[in-house]
Amino acid sequence: ADLLKPNHHELREVTGSDDLIGGAEALIARGAGAVAVSRGVDGIVVVARIGSSVRAWSAAPAAVVHGNPTGAGDAAVAAFALALRRVGRGEDLGEGLPVERGRAVALSAAAVLAPVAGVVDLLAYERFAKDVTVEEVHVAR
Repeated sequence: ADLLKPNHHELREVTGSDDLIGGAEALIARGAGAVAVSRGVDGIVVVARIGSSVRAWSAAPAAVVHGNPTGAGDAAVAAFALALRRVGRGEDLGEGLPVERGRAVALSAAAVLAPVAGVVDLLAYERFAKDVTVEEVHVAR
């Protein structure tokens, strides 16, 4: 798969690891191009192979959003699907996909505000997208 998007519980179930980055690296070692792990109110961690190295980024919303979390993960997948379309496949996936991590967090948060799954508050998305905190996470070897 070009991209896997488990939540932190699913990642632990599949890999047996509580370490998000280590678990994502295990999936990349098995052939995934990149792994975006959703962490609920804490945002998303994206781990991707770039050349011969693996890099990781954390993206978090500026504030906790309360509402209906059903569909928030699907909203993140939709943001990453658009990113895959923009980025394409192959070598540029690892470099281009992490650029979209803030958008995925913002879209997930905007989905939480909606009373039902499948609906996103686009005005909230635009506000949230400006305030997502993104930082590279050190990958220990």
